[in-house]
Formats: sequence, structure tokens, C-alpha cells
Amino acid sequence: MSILQEIGLARKQRAFVVLEVVGGTLKFPSATLNYVIPAGDAIMNQNPAFVNSEEKKNTLDVIDRFQNTMPAGDWSIPMYLRMADVNYAAPQGAALFQAWQGALGSMATFTLSDDYATPDALLHASGLTRYLPGVGVISVASKSGATDSQIHYGVLHRAEDSATCSFGDLTFDYAGTTTLATADEPETITMLSPFYRQDTESPSITIWIETDHFVQGLAGASVNNVVLGVTNEGAVVLTFSGQGAEMVWAGESALATLATAAVDHISVVDGKRFSVGAFIYNMTLTPATAASIGFEIGAITMGGGEGGSDLITFATPLTGDNHNFAWEIPEGGWLGPEPVAANGHVVRGYLPLTPTTIGTPIESRLTDIELDGTAAKLKGGDITFSYPKTYIEDEVGLDFPEDFLEDVRAITSSLSVYFRKANAAYFTDGYNGEEVPVLFKFGVNEGDLMEVYLKRSALEVPTISFAAPAVELTIPLTAIGTYGEDSCDVVFT
Repeated sequence: MSILQEIGLARKQRAFVVLEVVGGTLKFPSATLNYVIPAGDAIMNQNPAFVNSEEKKNTLDVIDRFQNTMPAGDWSIPMYLRMADVNYAAPQGAALFQAWQGALGSMATFTLSDDYATPDALLHASGLTRYLPGVGVISVASKSGATDSQIHYGVLHRAEDSATCSFGDLTFDYAGTTTLATADEPETITMLSPFYRQDTESPSITIWIETDHFVQGLAGASVNNVVLGVTNEGAVVLTFSGQGAEMVWAGESALATLATAAVDHISVVDGKRFSVGAFIYNMTLTPATAASIGFEIGAITMGGGEGGSDLITFATPLTGDNHNFAWEIPEGGWLGPEPVAANGHVVRGYLPLTPTTIGTPIESRLTDIELDGTAAKLKGGDITFSYPKTYIEDEVGLDFPEDFLEDVRAITSSLSVYFRKANAAYFTDGYNGEEVPVLFKFGVNEGDLMEVYLKRSALEVPTISFAAPAVELTIPLTAIGTYGEDSCDVVFT
């Protein structure tokens, strides 16, 4: 084997993100729901901090040092916006979106409060008991229940804690549906768009990253920052980053001795390549019945295996009762040439081997932007969503951070435009602190779009720059809330 084959390859990366059931407790991912394809380098690190001894000795060397409570780990995953192939379905990285915003909006049904006309300028509804996003798609059903129609709305008028609202800027016949006739007047409206809304508490997630021969997991993770690129090149990129409470890992090692019947442990050549909490499998055995089985590491005893090797003790297996088959030589021998590793077995970190790719990437050129309800011509820019968390690291008796607290969020953007004559008005807007709604729409197919709606964006004074032969403006803006937890909606329409 070439020594180069021992070196991890940067191009071989996979990532999985899953909502935790118990905060801070590792959650293993699903092959169908949690797979994320990194669009760049996915990174995870957690490094301990040490304090040097202050004891006085007649030497210039550091003689001793002491380890502090482990600080929160750091992670980052860039990914393309990949929309599911079914209308109004969750995108790739749904757990990331929920950990970013805080909550997944639930479907709500309410009642029309006045006559229905087609096409109507406004629809008035009552009976609202849940938050609705500022933009979205609603479904109106006929009295008979035989037909329904979808309507996209771009304006929502609703007072705080009010059970009534009005929908405006209506697009009828949305996503290929047909407008209901007035004679078939509907009585109910259903919120059709899934959306992620802000909350004062965000769920924790487990991040899993596989880099060639090495698997890392980070429990108790949070999304602290999201950068959404606005450009006309390539695909739409969201870069998620944050922190986490405790990292686990699993590398690759040969079995030191052959596993026997009723095995609940294995002996490996180098146990330092693994940590408790990670999952492993026997990558040498390729039958389908073994390939889907991963085993959680419950304990590692250095030198505790046969012949002085290292002992890995299993916790409860992930799936199935075919425990031994995953470690013994298959009946009939190897499917290919017998491996050169000791006893023919190689152990490696485990993640779902055949995950399901979610959706299709959205191209950046299919991006529309509206400032105060008017289409804007922009060169591009970034939207930065800073949702900081403070991890509890300073309580006595902790080995790892135990929890995190939410801090004040900040949503900012700097939009670049060519300096047209009409754009001089932005200087007045900036000096006056004008506030306008800003809408970013990604994609082109109705039913398969993502809209990011900032209902109150405070414009700041532009700065002039030169990109010969043109003059450009950079317009900073800051999103602010109205009643709280409503400065940004992420809606799938």
C-alpha cells in the first residue's frame, strides 16, 4: 500500500445534522432525513485549555500545567440551498434551519371573515391561534371539499396577539392550481408553507462530519451564525457555523484478535483512534446484512485486550440482532481478496453508508430582491445572521459545557448596487433611518422557493466605491423586530 493512501483526502467528506431528543446527548442520524452535502470544507474542532503552574522553582521551564473545563467546540458547514423535489417540503439541512431560527412553524387552519371574490385584493381571516410569516402560501378549500386553490401572499396585516388578519399582494392560481369560483365560496384557509420562525430558545443538534477515514460527532451543538450569499454566480450557498458541548471521534484500526461468538467487545491494535460515544463498524465485511449495522462505543480500555491490545466494549447496537455476524469472517470466505490487516478485519467510524441526497441545488442567478415592495437591481452581497449563544463553562465540577444561553441576535447585510441617479435617495433614507421591508427570493419554480423576509430593515447611509468604469454604492441595513421574535421569517413557497 502506498503511504499516500494513509493520508486523508479533502474531497471525501460527508455531513449529517440531527435534532437532539435530549439536549446535549448525541443523536445518531437518519440516512433519509439528515444528510448534508458540504459545499466546501466542513470543519469541527474542540481543544482543551491549560493553565501553567505558578509554583516558584529555580528554572525557566514550565514544570507543570493543569487542564480547565473543556471549552465549547467549534464547527462550520457550508452547503448549497437544495430544495426537496416535493412542493412545500423541508430543504436539505432542515435541522440546521430549525436550530438557526428556533422553531418550525406548524400548519394552521382559520376562517374567512368576509365574502370571497376572485380575484380579490385582500383576504380577511379570523380564528388565528398561531404565528404566521410575513409571506407565504395559503390553501383555500371549497365548501364541497372537491377542489382547493393555492394563493401566494406578499403582505400580512396582523396586530400583536390578534386573531384576525388580512392577506395582501395576492398571487392567485399559484403552483398551477385554479382559482375557486365565487359560487364555490370557501370557508377555511390553511397555511401551506413550512416556515422557520424565530424563538427565544433554540433546539440543540448533533453534528456529524466524516472526513475520509475519520468520523467526528459534536453533541449539544448550536447554530450561532449563518451567512447567506446573494450573487449571480454558481449556486446559493449558506454557511452555517456554531459551537457544541462535547466532541467524539472514530478513526480506523485493525482488529488485534478475531471476534468470537456472543461478542460484546473487540480488541483493536490502536484504541487511541477512537473515543467513547462514537459508532464503529467492520468495514471489511461487505454483505448488506452487515453493512447497515453500527455499534456505539461504550468504553475503551487501553491495554485491556488480548495480548496487550486495546479493548473496545460496545454499548447497545444501533439496529438488528445480528450482532456477531458483523465481526466474524462471512460464511464461504471473503467476497474479494483477503485483507492484509491482522485477522482480516478493519474497524472504522460509522455513519449511514448510503444516505439519501435531498433535492436539487438552487442557482444563484434565480434570485430576486425587493426593497419596500419594489424589485431592486443589485450586484450582490451577503446577509449575516448572528444568533450568539453563551455556553456554561465556568461552573465548578463540569468536564464539558452543560448548556447554552441565547444572546441578542443581529441580522445585517451590505447590498452592492451600481450608483444610478435614482439611488441618490438612499442617502436621505440612511440619514433619516428609514425602515423598509426587504424580501430575498431564491429559486424560480412556484412551490419550490425559499423566501427570506425582513419586515423592518433600517437602512444606513451608503458608502461610495469605484469599480472603473462604474461607480458603486454599498447600502448597509439592519433587521429589527416589531413585537419580538419577528425580525426574520424563512419561508418555503
